[in-house]
Amino acid sequence: MIRSADAVKTVGLAFLLHTAAVFAAVLLADRLPPQPITGFLNPTLPASYPVVEKLIRWDAHWYTYMAEYGYTAQTIVFFPAIVILIRAFTYLGLNYALAGFAVANIFTAVNYCLLYRLARLDCSEEKARRVLLAFAVMPTSFFLNSIYTEAVFLAFALACAWSARRGRWWWAGLFAALATLTRNIGILL
Repeated sequence: MIRSADAVKTVGLAFLLHTAAVFAAVLLADRLPPQPITGFLNPTLPASYPVVEKLIRWDAHWYTYMAEYGYTAQTIVFFPAIVILIRAFTYLGLNYALAGFAVANIFTAVNYCLLYRLARLDCSEEKARRVLLAFAVMPTSFFLNSIYTEAVFLAFALACAWSARRGRWWWAGLFAALATLTRNIGILL
């Protein structure tokens, strides 16, 4: 997807910086007073790695539950893309928590590649590097590593924008449709 050595270095550095920041935040969270998990808890979610468990909160429990058991009257409000992806990754032998974590982190890596390519349409290599570094340390980017729709939605939205900017309208439409399967705001694409 990214061909030059400088581009690979730029994207890799930004992604590693982001991953290190998230990992450091997870480790620092141990120093905070423990908070009880509130809301729905997937009762069948097996114990996993401590880092993964700290990133599974709120809707992440719903997504893993739906991937395992399907939709119910309570879960019809959730869009299906991440649920389908989690389910697909379980066929690789991962439990639902690890499958969701893998989906989120693979799509996060894809986001860095796509954001770089989109930035390079308008910016120099140096400015594209700054864009990625800003994205890597942006506080809201921490949500990309958990089992939420943000990483998947952003990947499809960036792919849609990149395709549209290059005049590949059928691809842009496909990515917009996939983004819509992830979150309702995708319809605006």
